[in-house]
Amino acid sequence: MMSYSAISIICMASIMDLDNDFIYIVVLEVMYMNVVINHISNLFFFQIALSCAIILVSYVLIFLAFLDETATTLETSFFLLIFIVINTFISFLRERQDRNTYNLQLMANHEIDKTENLLSHLMPPHVLGALKEGTLGTDSFKEVTILYADICGFTNWSSDKLPIEVVSMLSELFTTFDHLCVTHFVYKVHTIGDCYVVLGFTDAGEHGEKRDPVSECINVTEMAMNMIKSIQ
Repeated sequence: MMSYSAISIICMASIMDLDNDFIYIVVLEVMYMNVVINHISNLFFFQIALSCAIILVSYVLIFLAFLDETATTLETSFFLLIFIVINTFISFLRERQDRNTYNLQLMANHEIDKTENLLSHLMPPHVLGALKEGTLGTDSFKEVTILYADICGFTNWSSDKLPIEVVSMLSELFTTFDHLCVTHFVYKVHTIGDCYVVLGFTDAGEHGEKRDPVSECINVTEMAMNMIKSIQ
């Protein structure tokens, strides 16, 4: 920032030994430096404003000290003031737009992270990875253990209960089951009413080579036993 201001001051000081006719040449040099500061230097707005203020004040002081034509100095100073204000205001608008764009991008990235985190709990990792890559297809697996858990007598029990009571009971029960899924490394497929469906593996891996059907069956069995315990 100071280097741009210093160059402008040196350009203005060069008029000391020149005829007054050269004042407009120096004005053009100052205008050029102002354009560079505002649109090429990549400075922050407060740095741009400070540089422009230094240039304008230096211009007025130097011209008043070394030129006899006060009217010309005031005329060109007013012209430069308008030019600098317009460019500085444009820089302010551009920086505000850039900041708004940056903040919107941060908010968008935050929402994307939240969505991906939600999807990671709703889909197996290999399905989520295929969804991101746009290569969704149909998977076929053998030796898969599936658990269907249904609450016996749920229809009769819920017939005389308020909706809020039924929803609260299922929410509390299924939340417990969700924690058990994480503990036993099984995948919750979905819930249908009072039916809770569990799959024996959470990630198929590439072409399914990481699967262990025996361990999957044991995990689902232990999951079922702990589901019964949690109800009791």
